[in-house]
Amino acid sequence: NGEMIARDTLSAHFSPGEITVYVKPAFDSPVKEFTVSGVITAVASDPESIKLEPSASGIGSNFINEIWLNGFVKNKDNKNVSSGVKVLFEDELLSGAPAGGSFRDVTTTTGDSSKVSAWFGAPLLPIGTRIKLRATVLDTNGSKTNIADSVFITINL
Repeated sequence: NGEMIARDTLSAHFSPGEITVYVKPAFDSPVKEFTVSGVITAVASDPESIKLEPSASGIGSNFINEIWLNGFVKNKDNKNVSSGVKVLFEDELLSGAPAGGSFRDVTTTTGDSSKVSAWFGAPLLPIGTRIKLRATVLDTNGSKTNIADSVFITINL
């Protein structure tokens, strides 16, 4: 009837763009050899949420130790977003003032795993002080969006 039906799974990068697909039979056709091609447009998978997960809920004062922060950025279907989504990490005290901590080894742009991360160290603060750590998704202009998550950690040493 002139139709060829093929099914396969396409693994592609997490970046928007065009994907050209070429399909050729895995066997010699008695009629003739042929190749079918087509272009698929991969559209951006936009962020809808971020989930921030610290490696611990307590931290030492005066940069004695650090905690590891992971942020997982997801789309409306709770799947990974396109690579290139940027996130801002911030710290603040309960008063709203900056806590003055230090983020290092920071990965603020999503890749294939849709993850961002950073190490955080706390400044000299009294034991029992609570610090709010926040991760906010940025728009393409670098401005904060309403997509954010935060966790609290406590100075315990």
